[in-house]
Amino acid sequence: MQSNHRTAQVLRFFVVHCHSASFSQLRYKSIENLLAEMSRHSVDTDGSRLPWVWIMEILLSELEARRYDYPHCWDRVKHADGHTEMALFIRPNHVMDHLSTAPHLRAKFDALPIKTGRIFKNQLLQSPVVLADGVEKTIHGRRQGHLTAISLPQLEKLGLYAAPDVQP
Repeated sequence: MQSNHRTAQVLRFFVVHCHSASFSQLRYKSIENLLAEMSRHSVDTDGSRLPWVWIMEILLSELEARRYDYPHCWDRVKHADGHTEMALFIRPNHVMDHLSTAPHLRAKFDALPIKTGRIFKNQLLQSPVVLADGVEKTIHGRRQGHLTAISLPQLEKLGLYAAPDVQP
């Protein structure tokens, strides 16, 4: 809702400015073109500002450094149309527990605007990166439930890259 209000304000400013300055609106032949460009810019910039993106960036770094000891796994998720994509299976509560207890991450955790796994999970679920929630997997011979599947291709669209540790 707030984003729509902001968009309307920018649009109003643009139209008034063009009218008062006798500025040609040739670059934006229609309001739709202007909205499309504004949306494109919004898509390009929003991801890096969201707390769940910062948390995922830290998590991927911890996984690559092999400092994340909570249950997690890499696996392919098969979609209804038959194609598969690589995913990371985690519990958001475990991620936040790791960030809050790892001494080397204390400063980063203190700077985060969110501190709980519940809020982190809610933000993830509102993003385009979650493929499935409430998944059950066997990890190191133990059944793990309530996992969230995070799409690696979707993370890559936000500039977050993972190094999956998959067994052949």
